[in-house]
Amino acid sequence: MRQPRGDNRGILDPDRLRREVRFRRHLPAPALRPWVEHYWLIDWALSAPFAQQLVPHPAVNVVFQRSEGGPETAEIAGVGQRLFSITLTGTGRVSGIQFRPGGFRPFWRRPVAELTGERRPLAEVPDAARAAAAPGPTRATARVRTPSAAARWTPS
Repeated sequence: MRQPRGDNRGILDPDRLRREVRFRRHLPAPALRPWVEHYWLIDWALSAPFAQQLVPHPAVNVVFQRSEGGPETAEIAGVGQRLFSITLTGTGRVSGIQFRPGGFRPFWRRPVAELTGERRPLAEVPDAARAAAAPGPTRATARVRTPSAAARWTPS
């Protein structure tokens, strides 16, 4: 059986990351594997701020985040063009769907290059929001659960 990628590609100082946070990857349902590389999850409970840098992969991610005392957020992160840095504090959770290169196109239904270097709130992206709300299964359907909602993604 195929396993999610276990390497450290793109993670600067992966040993430190794994000491500070709980990081894991999971495979998508078999029907989604042509489009989705894996799901990734990070949980933290930190006594001091933790800064992490990542080299972006050539892939789109849909990211769900909740930090201590903050609102839940959901965004589409296009292919990054430069080093990505984030500082985590307190407690929180972030999870995401990493699409395969070219795998987000059926969900976006426009040139994915429009997302290069962009991070857009999921609620402000009409095509993706419609895809997330599409009823019933077509060729493949996956449910992604956040603490307060479920989204359904259906490729055309």
